Amino acid sequence: MKLQPYCEYARQARSCLSDARDWLNSDWPDGQGPTSEQAQGRRDAMVLMAYAKEAIEGRWLLTDEARDALARSAER
Repeated sequence: MKLQPYCEYARQARSCLSDARDWLNSDWPDGQGPTSEQAQGRRDAMVLMAYAKEAIEGRWLLTDEARDALARSAER
């Protein structure tokens, strides 16, 4: 199986992040939206997705300390 060039995978990954952002920007019926904690998580996720899109292109890179902190957080 021949792999596509990285730029094609990067384009697809950015597109998926954009789709996720669009889903999180949905308008929910009254009483069916996120809780306050979920709303904060949604806002945080939006920021992280924007950084992820930049990181895919190599325009934004984590420091070793930040990478370690994220890894520890994900283990919880």
